[in-house]
Amino acid sequence: MLGPNSSKSDGAEFAQFSNFILHTLPKVLEELLGIAVPPLQQPSKEALRERVSSIFSTIKLEIDRLESPHLSASEKMTSVFRLLDAIVRASPARIPKRPNAFAWLATSMDKILTAPVPPELRRTGYQRYLRSLRLLVARVWQSHKAAQAAALCEDVAGKEGPTIAQRLLGVGTNSLFSPAMLGLLRRRRRVALSDLDTLIEAYATLSGLYEKSLIVPLGFHEILRGQEVSYEALAKKPLAERMRLLGKDPKLAAIVTAFDRILRNAIAHRSFKVFMRSNKIEFIDVRASRVMSPAGLLKRVREANALVTALLLVTLLLHRETFRRLSSPRFVLDYLKRMPFEQPRAPHSL
Repeated sequence: MLGPNSSKSDGAEFAQFSNFILHTLPKVLEELLGIAVPPLQQPSKEALRERVSSIFSTIKLEIDRLESPHLSASEKMTSVFRLLDAIVRASPARIPKRPNAFAWLATSMDKILTAPVPPELRRTGYQRYLRSLRLLVARVWQSHKAAQAAALCEDVAGKEGPTIAQRLLGVGTNSLFSPAMLGLLRRRRRVALSDLDTLIEAYATLSGLYEKSLIVPLGFHEILRGQEVSYEALAKKPLAERMRLLGKDPKLAAIVTAFDRILRNAIAHRSFKVFMRSNKIEFIDVRASRVMSPAGLLKRVREANALVTALLLVTLLLHRETFRRLSSPRFVLDYLKRMPFEQPRAPHSL
């Protein structure tokens, strides 16, 4: 690591600093932040120079300070705080100069999570589902399992993210954001039997999204139980098994009981009957059935939409909590007290 009395050439010093940025830093961040940080890809020398030029001085100064054997815990906290703040500011995000970078990131996420509830989510269990998931994230942090949870989020996002985005945008099917669908979700017009195909297709799409978006909270639940988790193992579990495992936790029961699996199975197998006279639809599963009006089906579509919306925010909830905690010097100091800082080696005697 670079020291104040380094006599190396600029080229060697730059190479050593580059190695720190590319390989050592992600490991330090993973330990300190409690989130998994993948090693950075090796860029060209010119690209790396351009990326770190604005923060090089700050980072080098704080690294040099951290090498001092006489630094107190609070001084280490201040140095690491400045170091992390400078690194965050090297990201593409335009962060204002005045506030702490982590506080700004946490506040930005708060604005998303505390925005007024849109019309399509009103009079649903959305707030209740979100509250359950917030508590789940808080339990992950309290159990010091945030690094495992973040690694799972990253893995799921890489493997399921494109599929989820395609379904949300209506690639190969009707979009949930189409004017016709939004008009129904926001109850701007009265639902009729003629809307049946639209509602059935919407529930089929939401069922697929619900099944995929359960992977992350299920993974968090298993992590809290002390289990080793992986995307591959979780993805192999059928929907019924995912719901059964999550349903064991009373604090997560809401996100399980609100989903109508009988309706999902009937729609998946196109097993339903339409009764024009009574304006009813019977959805038939293997062992049970549901009879409902178009209004009853719309109610279940709106509830499934609220569930999926809340579930897709789990990763954001986790990272918001990370940035909120890192914006607190007291929290960082507490972490630093538990971190083993490497002491400088004693000089060899002649």
